[in-house]
Amino acid sequence: MKDFNPELKKLNKIFSDAITLAMSNDEVMNRHKEEIKTIFSDNGFKIFGTPAVYFGNYGRRPGRMPPKGKLLDWMSRHGIKEEKELLIRVKIGRDGTEGRHFLPDFKKEIDAANKMILDSIYKTIKTTLNLT
Repeated sequence: MKDFNPELKKLNKIFSDAITLAMSNDEVMNRHKEEIKTIFSDNGFKIFGTPAVYFGNYGRRPGRMPPKGKLLDWMSRHGIKEEKELLIRVKIGRDGTEGRHFLPDFKKEIDAANKMILDSIYKTIKTTLNLT
């Protein structure tokens, strides 16, 4: 059976570099670029990130406050005193936040990569079973 690892590693590197570059172009989200992982497998492509990356990109809808302590680094960088954390968490829980949309929409590229992976698997099966 054909080993797909070299192709998957190449695709993973391309997408990892693209995501890192996209995050590097945003001065705030540049801090989170190490928190993004991309995984290619024979099932397709997935992007994994921490909650900070997810909420930073897409925003947070109203309804739940961020966990206690998660805003302290951000508050410190902006000169906001620690005792204001509860007020900020309540406001975010009430109003939500806007996303920064620093990650480009990779849907087209991911769909193309997934098609390439499936085509490669199909060709290997076809060749192995002498269906050519």
